[in-house]
Amino acid sequence: MPDFIIDGQRYESSVLTDHSRSLMFALKFAEQEIWDINRRVGLAQTARNTYCLALKELLPAPLEGEMSEQGVLNFGNQKFARSELSQKATQQLNAILEVDKLLADLQDDYAIAETARTVYGRDFKASVSTTH
Repeated sequence: MPDFIIDGQRYESSVLTDHSRSLMFALKFAEQEIWDINRRVGLAQTARNTYCLALKELLPAPLEGEMSEQGVLNFGNQKFARSELSQKATQQLNAILEVDKLLADLQDDYAIAETARTVYGRDFKASVSTTH
């Protein structure tokens, strides 16, 4: 098995215990998950930005003066009556809201993967310090 590096320290996997090797694979898996989550966040953010640009082009005239917040869309620094949104504008708004939910879920997934990476890394270092 090839060497791998954690925090600048090189480890030869062939001399690791089975337990250390399993922690190494778990650590690599967690790092791969983090990479994948970051990739999905980038895709979702690109989609969100595209939906926002499309919505901006479809918005009706902004509301003037003070309005009740109910039935009002705050977009940028302006307010718009939701009842005046076209079907396409409503679709873009719904897409933005769906992407926002996805991004929140991805943040949760990232926190879990980051926690796993931290724990696996700590446990791996502890396991190899007892064998080296």
